[in-house]
Amino acid sequence: VMSRYQRKNNGGMIIPPAVLASWCHDMLSAIWFCHSNHIVLRSLLPDQIHLDHSGTAKLSGLSKVMVLHGKDRTKEFDPLKFVRSKKGKSDHNHSIEDVEPFAAPELLLGGTRHTKETDMWAFGALLANILLGKQLFPGKDRVSKMTQVFKIVGVPDKDNYERAKRFPFYSNNMYVIGEEGKKKKYSRGVEKATRHMLKAFVAGTSGGDHRHRPFDHECFSGLISLIDSLLHLDPKRRMTADGALRHHYMVNHIARVERQEFRKEYVRDWLDLKENVLTKGRRKTMGPPISMMEQLQGSQSTPPTNMPGGNGGDSMSEKELKRKAFLTGASTPGGSGAADDGDDLYNLDDLLGKSGPGTSSLPLKKKPRYSGM
Repeated sequence: VMSRYQRKNNGGMIIPPAVLASWCHDMLSAIWFCHSNHIVLRSLLPDQIHLDHSGTAKLSGLSKVMVLHGKDRTKEFDPLKFVRSKKGKSDHNHSIEDVEPFAAPELLLGGTRHTKETDMWAFGALLANILLGKQLFPGKDRVSKMTQVFKIVGVPDKDNYERAKRFPFYSNNMYVIGEEGKKKKYSRGVEKATRHMLKAFVAGTSGGDHRHRPFDHECFSGLISLIDSLLHLDPKRRMTADGALRHHYMVNHIARVERQEFRKEYVRDWLDLKENVLTKGRRKTMGPPISMMEQLQGSQSTPPTNMPGGNGGDSMSEKELKRKAFLTGASTPGGSGAADDGDDLYNLDDLLGKSGPGTSSLPLKKKPRYSGM
């Protein structure tokens, strides 16, 4: 779904900061719940993220989850105690079709045990993928993938998880060789690399054209800091789900949710994003871009051609009316008039111009555990 929105040849766009922060909090809360109940996800892919009508992100496809044994819930794992046996020289460089695209370094290097730490690496890589519109660590095999990891997270040394060199699939081929034939020793630079790739992505898309609002790279600085805290070569240095919920990026997001201005911004951005995805990125070529909310509000005040007072030249086609009716219905649980099930992030009726008995001003879903911070 997001590939439609971010596709460059369709004038792709950066996910709006308010929507991305909400998704990050939703997914992180789900991961925290699983880890608090000693459940390891083992797999975290974009296809496992489902968005409901209000833009709330939910995890699905949990067929690979693992419940930790009682004896394993309190002790720390040493990844080197759970590794594959060393085989032929070329066995470590086979295709990674059986390896998750966001697999942690210890798994790529031959580790066999999934842990909460591998989940947090996968979550950090997934966030980077959503932000940048592409993988942060691409690669067609283990060697090329680990080469990208070492370039961004840093090569193993005494200050950066030197024990990585003891894994069975570790190889000198994972290093970039310089002009003098020496291995390049990259230092850690997750934030720097992410910022550089974000600027390059925005430059190649219409990312700065969110209803003529100037694009500010600093609005993603908190998210980039969170990604940096999750992507460490050393599993023990990765931020936990509990710690990530206490990260200033999440704390600030929860504080902003209380503000009416943020709620309106979220609804506006989410409706625009949903419209772009449902129309497969095709936007009107005539005139300035019109937000979905403006179109919906305009359709309520403009009579169709078969109604008294309608203007045949300015009215919408029957197909366009049906599409807008579908989008309007999708913004309300179960269609118009359905009762609120209490699980919505926002009630969009007020902002769409609907009113009626019992409607409230943008009720929020229940606050998460850390909302009082």
